[in-house]
Amino acid sequence: MARVVVALAFAGLGAAQNLVPAALPKKWNTIRKGEAFVPMTAEERERFLLRRVFLRPGAPLRAAFQAALDQRANKPAAWGQGFDAYGQRFLSRWGQSAIRNGIESATAAALGYEQRYIQCNCDGVMRRTGHALAMNFITYNHDGHWVPNLPRMGSTIAAGYIRLSWLPPGEKTALQATRGLGLQFATGSLTNVWREFSPPLVRRVKHKFGR
Repeated sequence: MARVVVALAFAGLGAAQNLVPAALPKKWNTIRKGEAFVPMTAEERERFLLRRVFLRPGAPLRAAFQAALDQRANKPAAWGQGFDAYGQRFLSRWGQSAIRNGIESATAAALGYEQRYIQCNCDGVMRRTGHALAMNFITYNHDGHWVPNLPRMGSTIAAGYIRLSWLPPGEKTALQATRGLGLQFATGSLTNVWREFSPPLVRRVKHKFGR
């Protein structure tokens, strides 16, 4: 059953692209370097959540990567190995991601905090990389001032412990929840680095291949 659900999840992503609302800009998840900060509206936040969880490949791909690490470590051990076991781990991680994003979006909207990635108004690989890592923990408030990203940190912790509810009895431990926090920080850092450096890289590739 898990095998069928995983296959349908990836197969449906292409068709889901046609459902993406047009109200969000092309760089819907990033505030670019030098771009004026404009807080998201309530409608933009709703569509941001829909696109982030269901209508873009980032969430399932991240879940697939995290599930692969779980599979390699055989965690939870009760699920064993094989494709069906991997399917369970994938659905577990994707479900955790959906819960985390839902909690983060709700609390960020209540506090007026930004959810998009904010590129560094700086130069240099080291400074920009440091900024990308720091963006796991900070964001803008409604006035464009830096604040601790409590919605993201809190939702990550909450989703990690909620995930324990569907794990096998012997795996419902704080260690499992803590491991999930580490995976989220690792994948979040990779995503942030990509968002920080990807625009010029993409332009170079397009220029090289004449597209």
